[in-house]
Amino acid sequence: MATRTVQKPSRNDYELPLVHVRVSQRVGNTAFWLGAAGAVAAGAVDLPVAALVAAGVVVVRHRSNSH
Repeated sequence: MATRTVQKPSRNDYELPLVHVRVSQRVGNTAFWLGAAGAVAAGAVDLPVAALVAAGVVVVRHRSNSH
């Protein structure tokens, strides 16, 4: 019988509210960017607004990773 390896949670993991499930940073980032692109594609958000939000997210994440 195969044993299952449990990874230690990283401080960068996300915990989803309401369901209290931890997902890796990679999954969280992918979901965020796909959701943002989907909102633009559906016309819920204008492209210039999405670009400003994306730039802000990139700057904030870069600054928080460099400290």
